[in-house]
Amino acid sequence: MKLRFTLNVILLLSLLASASGKQAAATSSQTPQNNPAKDKEVVRISVTLVQVDVTVTDGKGRSITDLKPEDFEVFQNNKPRHITNFSYVAAQPNQAAPSVAARCAAKDSPAEPPAPPPRLKPEQVRRAIALVVDDLTLSFEGTASVKQALRKFVDEQMQPGDLVEIIRTSASTSALNGVTDDKRHLQAAIESLRLSAAGSGLRALDPIDLRPFTVLADVNGFREDLGIRKDAFAVGTLGTLSLVVKGLAQLPGRKVLIFFSEGFPLIVRDRSGGGGRFEKRHIVADATEQLIDSANRASVVIYSIDSRSIATPFLTAVDDLSTVLQTEGIEGVHRRLGNRNADYSDTQQTLSELAHATGGLLLRTNDLGQAVQRAIADQRGYYLIGFVPDDSTLKSEKGSELQNIAVKVKQSGYRVRTRTGFYGVTDEETRPLKASAGKQLLNALASPFGAKDIRVRMTSQFWQDKKGEAFVNAMVHIDANDMMFEETVTGWRRATFEIAAFTFGDNGQVIDQSDRGYILSMSDKDYRRTLEKGIFYRINLPIKKPGAYQLRAAVLDQQSKKLGSVNEFIEIPDLKKGTLTLSGLIVRGSASPSNARAGKQTIGQEGRVEDTDPQTSPAVRRFRGGMIAEYGYVIYNAKVDKATGREELATQLKLYREGRLVYDGGVRPFDPKERTDLGQLIAGGSVKLGNDLTPGEYALQVIVIDKLAKVKEQVATNWIDFEIVR
Repeated sequence: MKLRFTLNVILLLSLLASASGKQAAATSSQTPQNNPAKDKEVVRISVTLVQVDVTVTDGKGRSITDLKPEDFEVFQNNKPRHITNFSYVAAQPNQAAPSVAARCAAKDSPAEPPAPPPRLKPEQVRRAIALVVDDLTLSFEGTASVKQALRKFVDEQMQPGDLVEIIRTSASTSALNGVTDDKRHLQAAIESLRLSAAGSGLRALDPIDLRPFTVLADVNGFREDLGIRKDAFAVGTLGTLSLVVKGLAQLPGRKVLIFFSEGFPLIVRDRSGGGGRFEKRHIVADATEQLIDSANRASVVIYSIDSRSIATPFLTAVDDLSTVLQTEGIEGVHRRLGNRNADYSDTQQTLSELAHATGGLLLRTNDLGQAVQRAIADQRGYYLIGFVPDDSTLKSEKGSELQNIAVKVKQSGYRVRTRTGFYGVTDEETRPLKASAGKQLLNALASPFGAKDIRVRMTSQFWQDKKGEAFVNAMVHIDANDMMFEETVTGWRRATFEIAAFTFGDNGQVIDQSDRGYILSMSDKDYRRTLEKGIFYRINLPIKKPGAYQLRAAVLDQQSKKLGSVNEFIEIPDLKKGTLTLSGLIVRGSASPSNARAGKQTIGQEGRVEDTDPQTSPAVRRFRGGMIAEYGYVIYNAKVDKATGREELATQLKLYREGRLVYDGGVRPFDPKERTDLGQLIAGGSVKLGNDLTPGEYALQVIVIDKLAKVKEQVATNWIDFEIVR
């Protein structure tokens, strides 16, 4: 798959030509504070202060929210420390999410399309949640259970203000490249989860028998190779978790990492029968300690979920004992059963250590969805406690050693959870040096909110060409006013900048990428026009496989070192299935109603617009009240009545502002005026934006209903966002 790029300076794209199939820390205060804290980092280590988050519950697991500083005791290496900073951070109450059943109509009616999700702003983020699936260890049974739990979380438990990422440990390069609040993206990521070739097999626990693999596993050389392989997978998994923690550290809100795994041990048992020695696996232990320190510094709480559910320690129906009994007797059965149960217990060691040391929980239950819900509910609120560390902590070589933390509540009957320690190195010492220009560009690409120094907009649509091949057309607009143009000796203006673009698949892996530098030289007249209209960059991406994709682009101005970035999610349907499907929407603003297509509708009070604005192009989509918004799209796979040779379609137009419906155009019959050779139907219309519409971000949603299709396949929808400005 190859990206084709075209850079267009001062180029306005046609609205429907493409659609028509012409195809074209902390303070230094020493006085306890009891003021609410918001969005604070939880474990910040400065020269004078250490801050930790503390969760307190009663015997029934209910949060305790009314404690005072004098109710707590804090210890560093078993020595009491004075509390200097104190506050309780209360999470916002969860808003009940409608169930899947509630969102669907009756069985004899098509399902109601979901509303377009509003674009989440940094200040609106309540929680940043990374759901990490350790497919390097998961069995077939575990993979199915995890997918079911993830679906339940996205459909029923995910709340407004949640920024979520679903990550596979076998695709570590994608860590936090897909953090989003868009449920379509998350659902696509869930469906892409598959049993990894490196997984543990069909079942979480190996059956007891004497098959060839078991015999080989008893050979020392093979067993050693198998241990090295497991160590490599364990270190790889912990490395992915470290990347996730690093990404979470850059996000606002409460930071939660939920880790689904079948675990890996921190020790190796001696099974020679000579005393049961234990040998620590240092390579895994070292990686675990480094991860815990990173998580504590980034204020990330880790919840470990054993995806094997609660395994039985007894014999099961899959255990074949006939051969074992013949060769080893009943003692062999007991030995093998004991070894299997010991393996099960040992593999939970790392899961328990990660959760315990970061203030989280190890959750073991037969209902993984309930385990996720418990982890999320545990974030209802926490105490933020700061104390001055021992003088020697940061002033000697001992500072690099682990400093143990213990927090107690003087009153009995309460359960206290917090991070268990920190390393005596300040945050300033661990902060990396200023990144190079290339690294800054990559960081901007990875940011879920994008870099904002240079204003960048992107519009991406799915289309099908005359040959029936799917492709994505993405238009990127760069605001030239945010860039630095130097004046040359000839009086011309020159800008030097770099554009990087990446495409990610539904599994988070990079599909394609491009990084190119450009030099624009222009006369003063063209320079002024460029400032007015901006710089357009077009991406044509052939798509050979249906699925969910991310398009990300970043711009670096070499003169000013300013950055701008943008990302979009787009789902490519499988048209070969024959179900009703819509292409991407394209919309632009027009001052004159005479330029609008048929199907005019009016939203709000009518107004007049004296002149068009370059900002109203399909790539930028910034409109003023009183403008005409023209939109177009293509309908694929509409059913045809054999008797009449025609379709029976209806369309509906809705307008949302920040997730709330502000206009419903009602269901209207649709009479296609244009068809392509492939039977594609060209659709479109226009709406007049009233002067009374509040400035802000809007979403235009189109719904198409095919009355000849099966009930579950009657409705298709798509939407596009735009902005109304004064």
